[in-house]
Amino acid sequence: MLDEPLQVLNLPVRIANALEGDTESGNPIRASTVRELLQMTRQQLFSVPNFGPKTLQTILRCLSQLGFGEDNSLADDSQDDRRENAKRLGLDLSNLDGG
Repeated sequence: MLDEPLQVLNLPVRIANALEGDTESGNPIRASTVRELLQMTRQQLFSVPNFGPKTLQTILRCLSQLGFGEDNSLADDSQDDRRENAKRLGLDLSNLDGG
């Protein structure tokens, strides 16, 4: 499930397109799989143009419909909490600063 494309979330088109990333429009954020989305922080998502609390709630609702609860997805921006969530999901977050 984690390596499935974001289309499995049935996100609204505007959100899905924004998550694909576009460096020309100033959006370097890119997520094409559920795994990549779950590795993002809320801060990263809010840096995407036109992303706000309603957009985040839509993403969280779509994730929860696939069985990803608040505790498993985008729940906290602290690295310690992200690492703990990643362990539970079997994700590799070695790309985080500090190791």
